[in-house]
Amino acid sequence: QKISVILRELIMAGDLVKFMLRNDLNILNLPLFYSKKYLFLSRTHVILGLAYKPDVDDMRESPSLAIMDLLKEYNADISYYDPHIPVIPPTRDYLHWEGMHTVAWEEPVIRSFDAVIISTNHSSVDYNQLANWCDCIIDTRNAMNGVEQKPGQVWKA
Repeated sequence: QKISVILRELIMAGDLVKFMLRNDLNILNLPLFYSKKYLFLSRTHVILGLAYKPDVDDMRESPSLAIMDLLKEYNADISYYDPHIPVIPPTRDYLHWEGMHTVAWEEPVIRSFDAVIISTNHSSVDYNQLANWCDCIIDTRNAMNGVEQKPGQVWKA
């Protein structure tokens, strides 16, 4: 009963998504903690996918920008890769990200990040390359299923 009252209050306040994302970010911190890195201490991250679903260029209802905001609160350096969204367009809630360009899908670029957070599982992304290029992958979409991985490399969130 207490939990339902808290949830009702959160929904009424419009903070349910942020509440859920904050809890998810605590989960996202685990892989970097175990790999001797810390997610929120000025680390570099790339969000893989801004679109709200695979293989589209529509960002409406996408949690990616909210994740970027929360990581930025912890002074993380944020970039993104999305083959369908080369530049972030103006949005009502996230104007501060407007004009940001996607990074290149190149080995030296992707290797330069401490972690990759898969937020949208686009079919054009080569997840085998990602596994070869990145030591810490937080997979929120089960995109790495069936891809050969090193122990502790891929974390499901």
